[in-house]
Amino acid sequence: MPNKQYTSNDQRLLEDIMRHRRDDRGNNFLDTDVSNIVVKNILQAATLAPSVGFSQPWEFVVIRCNKTKNQVADSFKLENQKAEKNLAAKNKKRIIRLKLEGILEAPVNIAVFYKPSVAPVLGQNSTPEMGEYSVICAVQNM
Repeated sequence: MPNKQYTSNDQRLLEDIMRHRRDDRGNNFLDTDVSNIVVKNILQAATLAPSVGFSQPWEFVVIRCNKTKNQVADSFKLENQKAEKNLAAKNKKRIIRLKLEGILEAPVNIAVFYKPSVAPVLGQNSTPEMGEYSVICAVQNM
């Protein structure tokens, strides 16, 4: 839709969506299956994200296999333990108490990767991390 004009109601709806956005913690997932159509819609939303130089430097892996989820969870736990060593004492107990992941609880996982371009990308000459920021935009759309 070229030159789409957004109404005041459209703008308020978008603001409302952003205001009520949340992170889901591991204790909040339902155990019901997620259909392939829903996963496809989530991935479609991700690919609509802006990317610097239209690089689209993202890659997605859909994980339904429990064995793979367990491997990912083991890796997360190891990295999380390393990160805990760097936490400030005043925040450490509170942060450790949080269930930051739902790898095993979620019926489907989507791993998101940054895939840097082998060729130069407009907009990344002076700010190379712009590719990573593009991936963040894709995750936000999800």
